[in-house]
Amino acid sequence: MPRVSEPDFLRGTVSRPERRGDRVYRESGPWTDAVHALLRHLHVVGFTGAPYPIGLDETGHEVLTYIEGQAAHMPWPRVLRTDAGLRELASLVRSFHDASQGFRPEATAVWRTGARGLVGSEVVIHGDLGPWNVVYRESRPVALIDWDLAEPGLPIHDLAHLAWTAIPLRTEPVWRAAGFGTEPLFEARLEAIADGYGQYSREELREGVIDFVARQRLRLPELASQGIEPWRRLVDAGAVQIIEAEFEYVVDRLNTR
Repeated sequence: MPRVSEPDFLRGTVSRPERRGDRVYRESGPWTDAVHALLRHLHVVGFTGAPYPIGLDETGHEVLTYIEGQAAHMPWPRVLRTDAGLRELASLVRSFHDASQGFRPEATAVWRTGARGLVGSEVVIHGDLGPWNVVYRESRPVALIDWDLAEPGLPIHDLAHLAWTAIPLRTEPVWRAAGFGTEPLFEARLEAIADGYGQYSREELREGVIDFVARQRLRLPELASQGIEPWRRLVDAGAVQIIEAEFEYVVDRLNTR
C-alpha cells in the first residue's frame, strides 16, 4: 500500500476528500447510506468505474477505495478535447447507467436533495457529471468519482449534464480555460457524445442539454433557499447570474443550425 507522510487533499468543491494511501476519506451525511448502497450494487454487477465504499471511520467520515489516475481539471488532458475522447467518456457513462438499471432504492432513501424513490423510467444518476469527476489513466477515462450528488433521475439528464460540461457548451472563459484556442465545434462534439452513448440522437441530446440548463436556472435558487449545500454556497457566490448567462449561450449556440 502506498505510504504518504502527510494528508493528500484532493480537489473537490462539494467536500474536501483526503487521501490516505489506498483510501479516501470524505464528509458523510444523511445521503451516504443510499450512495454507498448504489456503489456496492455497481460493483456487484461488474461496473468497476467507481470507488468501492468501505464504510465509516470512527469520526463518521465515509471511507472509499482510492482510484489511481488523474481527474480532468483545467486545462483538460488533450484526449478530452478530441471527439474520440468524448465518445469513450460517453461510453463509460452508458456502462454506468446500464449497471444502475437494476438498483432499486427504497422509496424513503435519502439523497442530498431529500428523500424519494424512483419514478417511471428513472435510475439513480451520478448527478455531477463534469470532467473534474472523471479519472483518467494513460489518456483513457476509467472511473467516475465524487458520488455525493447521486439521486433518482432520467439517464438523459446525466448525459446532458456531461455534454454541457465536457463539450463544453459554456461561455468563452470556460472553453478557453479547458484548453481550446477557438470555440469548440459544438455540433461535432454533441454528435460524438451521442454516438459514444448509443441511445439518444444528436437532436434528442441537443434538446436534453437545453432542458437541463433551463432546469438548473430554477433548481439552483430553489435548493439554495432550502439551505441545501452545495447549492446555497453556489448561489452566494453568484451562480444564478452565471447560469443565466450560460443558458443564453447554450440556446444561442444550439439553436443555430
